[in-house]
Amino acid sequence: MSDGTVNEAISLIQKLYTSRINQADVIATQKQLQAIQRGPNGWDLVLVLLQHSDPNCRFFGALTVSVRINIEWLDQNRILDIASLIAASIKRPDVPVVTIKLADAFSTLIAKYPDVIPNPLFCLLWSIGDEKSHFSTEDCEIANENAQNPSAISAMLTGLAPESLHLFFFICKVFAEDLDNNAPSAEFTEMLNNSCTVMEQLLATPVTSPMDWIGLLQAWAILIRTHLTDSSILRLREFIPTALNYLKDDKAFKTVASSLSDLIDQVPTLFNNDLIASTISTCLPLVDAILKEAEYESDVLTAWIELLLSATSYSMETTLMMPFFQDVLEALFKVTATSPIENEYKVLSQTVEFWNNFCDTTDELLQEGSPHAPFCKSIIQRSIATLTPRAIIPSIDAFNSWNSDEKDQFNGFRRELCDYLEFTLTPLGDETLSYFTQMAANSLADQTPTRLEAYICFINGISYSLPAKSAEVAQLLSVFWNDSFISKMDASRAVPFIANTFVRLISNYEQYIALSADYEFIQKLMSVLFSFLTEKLLALPASKAIQSLCLAYRNRLHKMLPSLMSVISNDIFSTLDALVRERIVSGLTTIVNAEPNIPTRVAGFLQILNLIQLHTQNLSRINWNDAENALIMLDAFCSAVNDDSDEANETENGINVDDDQAFHGKVYSYEDKIAIKAKILAITRDIVFDRCGPCNDPTVVEHATSIIKAGLYDTSVEDSLLSITPLEAISFIEVGTSTNFSETGYLYIRLAIAVLGNLKTTGEPENSPIIQQLFSTVTERTASTDASNPDNIFTIIDFFRAIILNYPNVFFESIYVGDIANFIIFYIGYPELFVKKSALMFWQALLTNKDSVKEGLFAPFIESIGYSLCLSVVKLILGQALRSELVRVSELYKRLIFKFPIQMKQWLPQAVDELQPRNISQQAIDQFITKSLVLRGGAKTTEIVKDIWLQARGQTSDYI
Repeated sequence: MSDGTVNEAISLIQKLYTSRINQADVIATQKQLQAIQRGPNGWDLVLVLLQHSDPNCRFFGALTVSVRINIEWLDQNRILDIASLIAASIKRPDVPVVTIKLADAFSTLIAKYPDVIPNPLFCLLWSIGDEKSHFSTEDCEIANENAQNPSAISAMLTGLAPESLHLFFFICKVFAEDLDNNAPSAEFTEMLNNSCTVMEQLLATPVTSPMDWIGLLQAWAILIRTHLTDSSILRLREFIPTALNYLKDDKAFKTVASSLSDLIDQVPTLFNNDLIASTISTCLPLVDAILKEAEYESDVLTAWIELLLSATSYSMETTLMMPFFQDVLEALFKVTATSPIENEYKVLSQTVEFWNNFCDTTDELLQEGSPHAPFCKSIIQRSIATLTPRAIIPSIDAFNSWNSDEKDQFNGFRRELCDYLEFTLTPLGDETLSYFTQMAANSLADQTPTRLEAYICFINGISYSLPAKSAEVAQLLSVFWNDSFISKMDASRAVPFIANTFVRLISNYEQYIALSADYEFIQKLMSVLFSFLTEKLLALPASKAIQSLCLAYRNRLHKMLPSLMSVISNDIFSTLDALVRERIVSGLTTIVNAEPNIPTRVAGFLQILNLIQLHTQNLSRINWNDAENALIMLDAFCSAVNDDSDEANETENGINVDDDQAFHGKVYSYEDKIAIKAKILAITRDIVFDRCGPCNDPTVVEHATSIIKAGLYDTSVEDSLLSITPLEAISFIEVGTSTNFSETGYLYIRLAIAVLGNLKTTGEPENSPIIQQLFSTVTERTASTDASNPDNIFTIIDFFRAIILNYPNVFFESIYVGDIANFIIFYIGYPELFVKKSALMFWQALLTNKDSVKEGLFAPFIESIGYSLCLSVVKLILGQALRSELVRVSELYKRLIFKFPIQMKQWLPQAVDELQPRNISQQAIDQFITKSLVLRGGAKTTEIVKDIWLQARGQTSDYI
């Protein structure tokens, strides 16, 4: 390798690792280095880089070794040379990243060629302890002969200098970790078996670093668990007492405990009950000493609890029988109750995980009749009593002083605790409810708001697992349904996180309020919630609670409508977020819908619509976001009015409802209907056309047309208040399609298709002026259709197909029939697949729906456009169609020949001649025409179409 190439590589490496360069330069530099790395002189570069003074160059040299091993297939001599090179390089003192990368390269080499160096760790140990590398063929044979010679290996280990022993520990750990995911083979298994003796002797060697030792034990045990027999794992069991001895070292405790925890979880056969007992008992003195200190690392306690969690999971029943397990629990309770670390919730979160696991693993022990049940239940009860006080915020000032990480830790602990409390409902049942009933009562009487907030938070947490309308739950919640609760809730607005907890209680348990609260309480509760809407941080959760209460208690809350409407002035309403406004509109509409007095109900509807209308009119010019939000509110109103579900109407939350008065006989006057419909259409038109100007936003128009579609007259709902006539919908379409058809036309045409379906359902005759008006409105837009918007084309063609299927004579009697036909023929060859599919489906519908066609009109129509249609279809058959379209094209082609056999004798040869296909022989063309005409659209026509399409595509077998 030339000096210039070497210097270039070194310069690029130093640029990549030491210079501040932008991302584009990083990518370019990496590509240049990869080219050199993988080039013919890559190994020469390795030799230079591994001896360079710059550690970045040595790192890249070690990386290149791995790359070259992966991309090349090496012979035996080359493998041994590379192993020697790695061994020589790895012995030299270096920065950790270089040593790790060299160890990775060694692992890669052995994993790829395990049969060439069958005892690699022996050879590497020999090389580290000697001046030269020992990876020759003869050295490998000696290593293989000594594979099961522990005394020889022990002697070599004893002779290593401390720094060399530390290095060998480090390399062996990397080696074990790298090989864990290797695919098994006979040669690989033999290599691992040969390496076992080296590893076992290494683990038996006294070391100064317990962290090195436990890391190696963990990595090796996990590796052989996957690839070797249990006997190999059991031989490692003798080292567990050494690991437990290292647990007594307070500096090593965290690392050793974490590794032991992983070993219990991942290699459980390494342990037995005695070792588990020893593991648990060994930790106790250290934990006791830790708890006596004024300050300590929380990670140490976290590691202990993690180890305790793994050890008890091994066999909970056996653990419970251990004579010292009560001491363990006492230590755990002490950690939970008296942890001296301020704002330290990681330890508490780990404790909750232990108790979750305790409940899970003692499931059988908690069953009726189990001798362990009383003890286990008492332990769970005590855990609840110990954990819940820790989830109380010390004070509002303290909470406000916490940084975001501290708040996240606290909230995470709370969430995990609530999950645990929910879990305890299974083993404890009513006992948990009784406990919270007492705590809720105490906290409500307490003057400390954070205590009350905490217990409400816990009650919220268990809400999803409580039995519906349970008397016990009602008793628990009845604590809150009083003036004291209302007073504290009202006062909580100054502290949003507390107020939020109050509001969630209402949302979670609205179904229970009526079981234990009177109308006066609900009225007060709604007043407080409505007052929360003016608070920025409370408006969203408050609106959700309001919506829930309105739905649940609509038969009682309609009496409050005047006072509630007076609270929501337009000035306040305009300041609310979009979702809040939507929920309020939905909730108020639900209340109004339950009003038994029809005139009062209609007045309420108009009042809500006026609120929406005033809100939009207060804006000097509605932007599209405002428009969308207003339409969402209107949609929420329409949905609430249309919700005539009788569920919960007969008996709602224990309250008898007079069905005849409240929910049946909704007889609205014609004037009422007109007033409501006029308001809805006025708001919608105002938002979409006038206030926004010509609306180009499809999202806004989609909401508007959705409201109109939802309100179309439905014969199944005789007295539907929101029924919108087809004529009103057509008027809306006319205005909409005349403003900005290019961007939003397809949405109005979709509405036109819905109107057409509505007219067909209601039995509108073909000669109806409404049908003619709708058809003319869409037809007039066809000429101005923007070809750049395929959605417009697609929906227009779909509309005409709907006309063909439902009112065919309207189509054929139109003076525009020829223009429409040519318009759709043109789009048979359109590049957008869904447009092309729609055009093909139109023609198939037209040619199939023969019974609905007046032959007198149909014949001249097809004579005028027949050849153009034939030409477009044949063009697809002769190569332009995609494979996925071929079946549909074949069906249309068959229908065309079947319907017009005489005309096709002229049209088909003329079309083929005009197209002049290049890839098909004249003989094949003639056969295609002849067979098509002879079969007259029979089933075998599909095969003929496929064969000619394949030839046009330059293929000779079934299409790909």
